Amino acid sequence: MDEMPTAGRELDALVAERVMGMGSQWTVRLNDDGTFTPTGEVWYECPEFSTDIYAAYRVMQKLGLALVPQSDGDGGWTWLACDLTSVSYAGTITLDPKPGTAWSAPTAPLAVCWCALASVEGRE
Repeated sequence: MDEMPTAGRELDALVAERVMGMGSQWTVRLNDDGTFTPTGEVWYECPEFSTDIYAAYRVMQKLGLALVPQSDGDGGWTWLACDLTSVSYAGTITLDPKPGTAWSAPTAPLAVCWCALASVEGRE
């Protein structure tokens, strides 16, 4: 993926499908002769991974991601999401992520989504 999408339903759907394995399922009707007939495609409810920290936390748990607040130098904060094995703590937090495995964003859920997508795309 060349450019990561902004927070919103498009990004939520990408995370649901590519990271969490969510998608659609077929509903069927059992016929009198014992065969099945598809009656329609049903989509799972898509959590708001890119804006809801609770939903984003489920992604973190699945992939083993760490989330670290970072000072932006102007009194505000950004968030860095990376593989949990990239983080160590001995009085101060030390980050040593592999290139392309850590993502910074203005919100925690957005950083998690970007990192998660990059992580699964790196495995394909």
